[in-house]
Amino acid sequence: MIKSLRLINWKSFADATLYIDPLTVVIGMNASGKSNILDALCFLQRIASGVPIATALAGDNMLAGLRGGLDLSPRHPHHHFTLTTVISDRNNKEFTHTITVTTDKSTASITSEEITSNSDNKKLIHFETLHETLALVANLENRETFSKPHQLFTTSAHSLLIKTDSLPISEEIKDASRSIKDYLQSIFILDPIPSHMRGYVPLSDTLKPDAANIAGVLASLSDAERSHIESTLTAYLQQLPERDIERVWTERVGRLASDAMLYCEENWGGKTPQIVDARGMSDGTLRFLAVVAALLTCKRGSLLVIEEVDNGLHPSRADTLVDMLRTLGARRNIDVIVTTHNPALLNALGPEMVPFISVTHRDASGASAITLLEDIEQLPKLMAGGPLGRIVSEGRLESALQHDGE
Repeated sequence: MIKSLRLINWKSFADATLYIDPLTVVIGMNASGKSNILDALCFLQRIASGVPIATALAGDNMLAGLRGGLDLSPRHPHHHFTLTTVISDRNNKEFTHTITVTTDKSTASITSEEITSNSDNKKLIHFETLHETLALVANLENRETFSKPHQLFTTSAHSLLIKTDSLPISEEIKDASRSIKDYLQSIFILDPIPSHMRGYVPLSDTLKPDAANIAGVLASLSDAERSHIESTLTAYLQQLPERDIERVWTERVGRLASDAMLYCEENWGGKTPQIVDARGMSDGTLRFLAVVAALLTCKRGSLLVIEEVDNGLHPSRADTLVDMLRTLGARRNIDVIVTTHNPALLNALGPEMVPFISVTHRDASGASAITLLEDIEQLPKLMAGGPLGRIVSEGRLESALQHDGE
């Protein structure tokens, strides 16, 4: 699992670290850096999946660019950034992956990239560009060095993670690289767009980031899997206040049964049940269904990232949302990062979640910073004055952070 992410000169961050737990909550004012964290995770997922460095930032005809593209990825006035992730594999071995990227207005390339074994503090492999020459050093104990024009490693346009299987290096290094690559590839950033979820969609294997194909993903599952997931969706949706939901399900439609639609059945006070398809469901219902479906269908061991997780949800159901994130995440071994501004959700987290809440804010220099909520000096006094949601709503958290920085 991914344990932490360090951002150096990335967008608005000078040097900050996000610690990642089974459920991590990121809060902060607008423009404090929350979305920039998500962009960093998206970038890492892309390069671990084989997307070229420049394309991962700027996009192309098939892939949307990150906000700011190449120009605004490094923090001004720098032209390079560094992202460091700490990852623990299934055997509890811990590795650190660090990549530094240099950009200009038209392209981006890797300046250096390395993998370190944290258990014995050994650098396993290191790549860097020196004076337009590519150099790769692996297995430092044996000083195996490959440099241009080595046929297996002649470009800095792609991450080292997707090349190690082809290099004449030890299995230890290859295994470490595969673990890091697998976990970074498994980052899934969910941004449900209800207007995209209302139509008929083809059968699909993987949920899209906007959840547009939720019906196609569920309908393509085996009968047993689909029945289990639809029962869970129904159980959670029944806790929402807006409708008396009896059942949620998907059906294959069309002459070839190659498309699907999402349906629910309402039953108000014993009257004749009414069937409503996705076109008649509210935005809040569809967003909530997308979050539950992602937790139920993402690969085990994934990192699910959801911006403004409570968008469209009635405040009275914040407890339901928090319980669902905790329960389903733990059940399927999926770590979850969410951002929120909602006071009701912050109140629902309770005191036991304080160690897992990070606050993004601007320091005295204007750079974004990340502070663990429990590390704020005045927190005990703040918490004595009311629940977290009220503290945030009244701006007292930001005042305390400013005081700590003085």
